[in-house]
Amino acid sequence: LHDALATAAEAVARSVADAVLRLSPAPEEVIMSGGGVHHLPLIRSLTRHLHDLPLLTTDQLGVPSAAKEAIAFALLGNALLDRTPANLPTCTGAARPVISGSITPAP
Repeated sequence: LHDALATAAEAVARSVADAVLRLSPAPEEVIMSGGGVHHLPLIRSLTRHLHDLPLLTTDQLGVPSAAKEAIAFALLGNALLDRTPANLPTCTGAARPVISGSITPAP
C-alpha cells in the first residue's frame, strides 16, 4: 500500500508539473491550495519536477488553503447573482458561456 500511494503521489506531481511547464506564457510561480499542502512527499516531488519555479501555498498569501472549496462556491454564487457566465468553454467543452445554477426560493 505504501508503494502504491507513493507511486500515485509521484504520478500526480509529474502530471501537474508537466501541465504547468507547458503553459505559455510560462508562469513565474505555482500556487497550491487544498489538502495537498499538507502532503510533504507530494510537495517535495512537485518542487523537484517544477525545477526552479517557486511553489507557494495560498496560506503563504493570506488565504487559508482549507477554504478553497468555500471560496470557489462563493465566487460561483456571486457570478449567478450578477448573471455572469462562470464557465470557460475552452476548459469545460461547453458550446458557449452560460450562467450556472439557479435561485430557488423556499416553499
